[in-house]
Amino acid sequence: MKLQFPWASRKHYHPDPTLTKYITCAKCRHLILLGHVENKEVRVIDRSKGATIEHLEVYGKSCAPEYDLREIAIDGKERFYKDGREINQ
Repeated sequence: MKLQFPWASRKHYHPDPTLTKYITCAKCRHLILLGHVENKEVRVIDRSKGATIEHLEVYGKSCAPEYDLREIAIDGKERFYKDGREINQ
């Protein structure tokens, strides 16, 4: 006996879950594995638009910058921080 539910679509598909595991490097745009140990996440705080917008940039091992936080001020100036201290780029 074949069990069928009336609300189930007969022709449907599920997207490949491996496609959601990859993102692009913020510098070179190559595909990198999301959540990999050697990837570096940099927090970006953007205040140049008048409101504070915060997001993460993910870099591969070979493209990783030395800073942990990048701040874009209201006047458009960029500041870089590592371990809470400002560094000069």
